[in-house]
Amino acid sequence: MSLRETFGVKAAGRGRHVKQSGGHGQFAICEIEVEPLPPGSGIEFVDKVVGGSVPRQFIPSVEKGVRTQAARGVAAGYPLVDVRITLLDGKAHSVDSSDAAFQTAGALALREAAAEARIDLLEPVAELAVLIPDEYVGPVMSDLAGRRGRVVGTDQAGPGAPGSAPRSPRSRSAATPSSCAPCRTAPAASPGPMPGTSRCRPRSRKRCVNRPRREAS
Repeated sequence: MSLRETFGVKAAGRGRHVKQSGGHGQFAICEIEVEPLPPGSGIEFVDKVVGGSVPRQFIPSVEKGVRTQAARGVAAGYPLVDVRITLLDGKAHSVDSSDAAFQTAGALALREAAAEARIDLLEPVAELAVLIPDEYVGPVMSDLAGRRGRVVGTDQAGPGAPGSAPRSPRSRSAATPSSCAPCRTAPAASPGPMPGTSRCRPRSRKRCVNRPRREAS
């Protein structure tokens, strides 16, 4: 199951990549600030450098470095999402600075910011619509609870056939619930529910299950 990472709080990082080996050296320093964004925002990169401390030709290099590091993850190896990364300042050398040096400095700055912040894990959650006969409501609710599902609403779909709208982590809802053994899963293209059947319609959604936990808005 593919998880995602995000920053739980604002943090700052400084990437310093300076190497001198007798020949052409490498020199790049950048300072960034990372702040969390609402779910679904992706990654935003903002340039707030003033005074030319980071030459204009190297600003895309910093962005490429932080985006590459974000794709690799900063804590558990899952892609980083829903953050704004702001380049605030930096230093360059007239001879030793290069595109590769600033890419490395950008990645180092993001890792340092992550080390100072709380990193949250985002877990995919499936939203299900279930149609079940009255006599199976209790077992199905218990099974969903055992899969960390949460029922967010129920209604009467027809005589003796209440409906429920649970949300469950996709890692726990991939299999047919064991408590539905007396039922059959109706085909997705069926024109309507058959008596004594169970139908689930998953719709992909992201839900934040943090360590420590918190719920995404």
